[in-house]
Amino acid sequence: MRTADLPRPWQVIYGGSFDPFHAGHRAVVDALLAWGADTVWVVPAARSPFKSEAPGAPDQDRLRMCHLGTRGMNGVQVSAVDLARPAPSYAVDTIRELQEAHSGGSWWWAIGDEHLPTLADWRAMDWVAGRVRFAVVGRPGHPTAGEMPKALSDYLDPVSMSPVAVSATSIRAALTAGDDPEGLPEPVRRWIMERGLYRSPA
Repeated sequence: MRTADLPRPWQVIYGGSFDPFHAGHRAVVDALLAWGADTVWVVPAARSPFKSEAPGAPDQDRLRMCHLGTRGMNGVQVSAVDLARPAPSYAVDTIRELQEAHSGGSWWWAIGDEHLPTLADWRAMDWVAGRVRFAVVGRPGHPTAGEMPKALSDYLDPVSMSPVAVSATSIRAALTAGDDPEGLPEPVRRWIMERGLYRSPA
C-alpha cells in the first residue's frame, strides 16, 4: 500500500488503446485524480502486446480523441510517446521515456484489476516494478490479486471507482452499424462523426 510520505509529484501513467476514448476512460482519470495523483499521463498505445489486432482508428485520431476526452481536466497530460515507437507498446519503454523526460516524484502505472492475472507476464517486470507502483482501479465482478506473487502484490495500491457501463467494443459496433452510441464525451462524438471513424466500408 502506498504511504503519504512518498515524494511529490505523484504521477500516474494510464495507457490503453482508447479506441475510442469514452466515458469509462474519463471516469478512470477522475478516480486517479481523486485518489491523489498530481498528474495523470494518458498514453494511447500503438498496440497492446496482449492484443493481436491493430486499433480500429488511426493513431492520430485516437490521440486527438484523448485530448478531446480530457479537455478541461486539470492535472492531465496526453502523451504520444508510444505512438512514436513501432507496435506493440510495452510499459517498460513508456516508463523509461516518460521518467527520463519528467524526472522526480513518485510514479504509478494504472491498470484495471481485470489485468492483474497477466501482470507477472509483462516484459522486464523486475525493472518495471523497480520504477513504478501500480494504481489498481477496482471494477465490480473482476478478479483481485489472489495468488499473485508477494513481490508484486506489495506494489499494488487500490483506487476506487464507481462502475461505468460502457465499452469501446460496443461503441465501435454501434458506430459500424450506423448508430449513435451513448458513453462518448460530446467532443469525442463530434470528432468521430466528422471523421467518419468506425463506419463500415462502403
